[in-house]
Parts: sequence; C-alpha cells; structure tokens
Amino acid sequence: GQEIKAINEMLRESYLPDDILRVWDKLKTDPYWQDKELTLTSVRKQIGAILASEKKGKETSTVRYANS
Repeated sequence: GQEIKAINEMLRESYLPDDILRVWDKLKTDPYWQDKELTLTSVRKQIGAILASEKKGKETSTVRYANS
C-alpha cells in the first residue's frame, strides 16, 4: 500500500536506508508524534527538509502532516 510506495519513492530519490531510519527516529522523538502513529508516508513528506537542515548544521522545526 501507501507505506511501500513511500519507501520506494524515497529510495528512487536516492535517500539511503540509513537516512530514512534516522529521520524516522528523529520524528519519533518529536513531542508531536508521541501519541500519534508515525507512518512512512509522513517520513516521506518531511525527509528532504530534515536532511537539508542537518546538512546546514542547524535545527529547524519540522512540518507536521496528518496521517494519510
């Protein structure tokens, strides 16, 4: 379903499995996600911004999406 599609899209966009897992872990520690189901679709929507902020060496607040 949607989770497999999200994984495939991230891999096609050249994100490494370690990148995906790191973003998953980062989002899971965000208080917003503590009582919500974190899906790979949500990770897919935020991975670019999170990795870009890591690359710049600064923290930015993550954009939060409702689960699809």
